[in-house]
Amino acid sequence: MRDKHKQKHTINRANQIAYKYLKQTQKAIIHCNALGFTVLKIDFMGIKPRIEVQISGNQSIVNELIESRKAVRYAFGNNENLGRWEGYYTMLEGIRVCWQSKRQE
Repeated sequence: MRDKHKQKHTINRANQIAYKYLKQTQKAIIHCNALGFTVLKIDFMGIKPRIEVQISGNQSIVNELIESRKAVRYAFGNNENLGRWEGYYTMLEGIRVCWQSKRQE
């Protein structure tokens, strides 16, 4: 009797997109792990998440990404922790993955 009165809930378009991005984010995290990167945080401020990683001494992999133009420098600066640093990002599974590293001189 109760089943007859259950409402069928459909997911709206915005929520469908958010759900799709969450599945892509899961795949991107697995890809990050395979590259030896450690996820520091996932930014959910917009509808499409962004993953911040620590490259954990995998500079050779980072260099390959940069040289093959799969990673792009988007920022640079100077701070107490890294000194002169550069910010890079790459796209994994359609999700932006970014990191900061000490500037190579």
